[in-house]
Amino acid sequence: MGNSFVCYKSIKESDVTPDSFDTPTSDEVPSIVLSTDPSLLCSRIPYGAQALKYKREALERNTGLRLFKWTNSDGLGRDLLRGGMNALRAQVLDLNMLCDAMKTYRTRLTHANVASFFDWLGKTLIYFERYIWLEDDIIFNMFLEKGVPIRGAMSPSKRMLLRGRLQKSFHDLYDAHLLFRDNQPAGETFAVIPPLVENLTALTVEYTSKFMLVLVPLIDEHFRRSEIDRTYADLIRYILNHDNTEDNIVIYTLWMNPQELKRWKRKSRSVSYRINKLYSSWEKHIYEDHFKFAALFADKLYSEANEHHIDVEIEIWKANYSRITAQAESDSLADSSLE
Repeated sequence: MGNSFVCYKSIKESDVTPDSFDTPTSDEVPSIVLSTDPSLLCSRIPYGAQALKYKREALERNTGLRLFKWTNSDGLGRDLLRGGMNALRAQVLDLNMLCDAMKTYRTRLTHANVASFFDWLGKTLIYFERYIWLEDDIIFNMFLEKGVPIRGAMSPSKRMLLRGRLQKSFHDLYDAHLLFRDNQPAGETFAVIPPLVENLTALTVEYTSKFMLVLVPLIDEHFRRSEIDRTYADLIRYILNHDNTEDNIVIYTLWMNPQELKRWKRKSRSVSYRINKLYSSWEKHIYEDHFKFAALFADKLYSEANEHHIDVEIEIWKANYSRITAQAESDSLADSSLE
């Protein structure tokens, strides 16, 4: 990918420290920057300086939301399963970032701020629900068809119990929008949100960790490469053939750094030409419709609280965003020419 993706410049994990980038002081006007820390799941898009600060703090507080890494020596099971788990962790990390920002500025929260937050959360909830269907129809079905029993923390009964708690926590949080009333300050009602986010985060970490811990070794032990490749193809087709295809495929892959995305698109080329042809346009849509809110919300609250104007910051964000998407389109065309 082009050098515009500086959020994933060449950095070893051992080089990443809490001081990998500067956090602006409270009296600085926020600027749109690109993270230099891959562990922040910067998702190939620029984040506001305030957003990065909250994201960094959220990840330091919830280290269980870090990405599942993969190398050639890790086996194919980990590579097959980590996409869905990393996507879920990335969205929950953004959720923590947004919650922390609202907590800081709760006395100034407007009902419009809260409505925007729940609109963002609704799209995340749709992705989560679709992914649960995918797990049942594709991932767990591969074990069922081959007669490979799943025991321990991901046995059918324990899995359904844990996943049910996770689903309930998502819905409890989303349903909290019903508690906000126009005749009551939004900041007062907001007090119900942080405990719900905390519970959802803990369950996300528990579910994704147990999912990988139990299933990856089983796949590596019982399934041939051809079977894993076939399951991977089924997984991609499933996402492409269900509602909200564009949003779900981008959320599923946005945690990937540019090199991993290119590798993923190469693997997916044999499944559907649509991915290489249309991925860039799908990205553009969900950036504007979903990720832009997460990227700028904390800086918007900061600007309003400090009587700064965020218009300039948005223009800087748009410039970075345009440069990134232009590079993505160029890469997609290059990939398509190889088909």
